[in-house]
Amino acid sequence: MPSHDFVISNGTGAAVRSDLNGALAAIVSNSSGSSEPSTKYAYQWWADTTTGQLKLRNSANNGWVTIFELDGTMLMEDGTVSAPGLAFASDLNTGFFRSAADKINFATGGVERLEIGSSEVVFNDGSNDVDFRVESNGNANMLFVDGGNDAVGIGTSSPGSYASAADDLVVYNSGSAGITIRSGSSNDGSIYFNDTDDGNQRGIIRYAHGDDALAFHTPSGESMRIDSSGRLGIGTSSIDAGKLHILNGSDVGFTPNTAFDALVIENGNSSQGANIQLVSATNGVGEIGFSDNVRNRGLISYQHSLDALFFYTSGTERMQIRSATTGGLILAGRTTSVSANATLGIDTASGVAGIVSETGPTSAIDHIRFYNGNGNVGNITTNGGGTAYNTSSDYRLKENVVDIADGITRVKQLSPKRFNFIVDADTTVDGFLAHEAQTVVPEAVTGTHDEVDSDGNPEYQGIDQSKLVPLLTAALQEAIAKIETLETKVAALEAG
Repeated sequence: MPSHDFVISNGTGAAVRSDLNGALAAIVSNSSGSSEPSTKYAYQWWADTTTGQLKLRNSANNGWVTIFELDGTMLMEDGTVSAPGLAFASDLNTGFFRSAADKINFATGGVERLEIGSSEVVFNDGSNDVDFRVESNGNANMLFVDGGNDAVGIGTSSPGSYASAADDLVVYNSGSAGITIRSGSSNDGSIYFNDTDDGNQRGIIRYAHGDDALAFHTPSGESMRIDSSGRLGIGTSSIDAGKLHILNGSDVGFTPNTAFDALVIENGNSSQGANIQLVSATNGVGEIGFSDNVRNRGLISYQHSLDALFFYTSGTERMQIRSATTGGLILAGRTTSVSANATLGIDTASGVAGIVSETGPTSAIDHIRFYNGNGNVGNITTNGGGTAYNTSSDYRLKENVVDIADGITRVKQLSPKRFNFIVDADTTVDGFLAHEAQTVVPEAVTGTHDEVDSDGNPEYQGIDQSKLVPLLTAALQEAIAKIETLETKVAALEAG
């Protein structure tokens, strides 16, 4: 073994020369041998032929520092994060170290930044407030990890400064921004959503290649779909009923009317209807608006204060439907209430008929029927040439039927008048004063003489003059009988 204690013994001639040659041999061979030199010095070299390594004695002369393999392979100490095995002379806590088997770690400033292992590569394994950036040819922040805000940015160095509800991943571009998910030529592309509840998928947005559609899934299955024609289906993947098709239950095979197929709500539950519900704040307003490409054309508005529906066209109110708590009133063409007892108010001030009922057939047709607790009590009927105003008169509805025997006497009690109404001073008409006629034919008059409401306003009486016809007929028949009797007597006198 070319080993030497590097001490030249006193001697002469060949002995000194041999000792010098031994020392030089040890120097030039780095004291190579299978065991360490018996005499050791700080910073001494040793070529360990057993391990195949070149070693350097440490400064304390109490151990060896491995430099590299004798075959030329470089070696270094494992080191630590604060004292890397390979560091820089001017920056001793920055360099490489080995934290465990099959791992290499990189540190700067005594903090680990990167770990490369046999199964993974980890940046910032120590969870430090350290950012990570990948630069492209045109963007210094093509990929940016904001260590302090736990956010990832694409194209931006400050993803954590965006809306907190969506800053886990931010894609930024000074122009248009986009994300592309590309699948195989006949495969689907999907975005999945999970939570920590059970580890299962909680939602999916899937591009379905087969029908060129976007499908949205919840844990119960597909909930919504946008097909290749831009139609939206909710609760159905077979969108056959308009631009927006909402299906509840099973498809009933509905074929939409193409004139009304922008929105179709279909309910396949046989015991239920199809509904739209608008929910507003407690004191808010719920509205449905109708427009064309020029301006707003119509509006249906629910107003909480009156618990009522309002119908507008061209910005003007045309009709109200109030709830039972506000009178249960329907107003058409007017915005103010009519009589407190009314359920329908129609304004005909514009000269247009308040109510029009039209029918094609010229045979007898009911236009209005009137019912109360006893059933049908009247109707308004038209035929080919006129209108009949009918009240119930079938004999099967009546009892205690007797002839009128005092027609003339009662007719003589009536007091016909000529007058004009206060609101129409220029028109004189014939008629009766309701309270006077009421004493003779009470069934022809409604209301009470001089009645007022709780506010002192008049409650006016009315008269149905058709109710006078039976009495007038009876009086005329009595008069005819008397005339016929007199005619008979006159004829007898003339014959005598």
